Amino acid sequence: MQKIILADSQELTRKGLESVIADIFVDCPIDIVANEQELLGALANADSVIVIFDPACLDIDLLMPAELDRLHFLHPNTHWIALANDFDEAVIHHLSDRTYVSMMLKDCNIDEFKTSFRYAMQQKRFLCHQVTNRLLNVVMQPEKGETLSQIELDVLRLIAMGKTVKDIAAIRKSSTHTIVSHKKNIFRKIGVNSVHDATRFALKNGIIDIEYYI
Repeated sequence: MQKIILADSQELTRKGLESVIADIFVDCPIDIVANEQELLGALANADSVIVIFDPACLDIDLLMPAELDRLHFLHPNTHWIALANDFDEAVIHHLSDRTYVSMMLKDCNIDEFKTSFRYAMQQKRFLCHQVTNRLLNVVMQPEKGETLSQIELDVLRLIAMGKTVKDIAAIRKSSTHTIVSHKKNIFRKIGVNSVHDATRFALKNGIIDIEYYI
């Protein structure tokens, strides 16, 4: 059975989250941790885990992409839900490239919390509506005269859905080399340099439905 780890040193927050989780998933095992050592110990004893963490309440900075990447490499079946009072733009930018991380704000409504937990159980990312809206703040347009072919639109849609080059190659029955070439052309045409910005472009231009993230 999939296990949930609550990484938060605030008792009131933990009690509230435990109540919400118990309302959705009956008899789901929950580990409570308050520091890095306890978190690593809990991760070592589980195969499939959802970690719900408040970065402000831990002695480890899980908002550093390198740290999350390291832990994800060690525990690939773990999905992370970052739960904070706020995220700065740099954090949103870096974490939005990582499909194994969901982002939630503490003032989100209860339905969004429940949805994020259900998504995490399926190893799917969920971004609350406030984070999604901030991803859409910058409007980007393709360079003049540059249009995306239908194949490029399909590849961009899959990129925005969090698929890797290898995933897309398998879906489209193409070589990874071909998909890499498409990706480079797409990024050049729409004037972006990262998956984060490509995803934002896809959302802003209706290439992928915003409901996928909300």
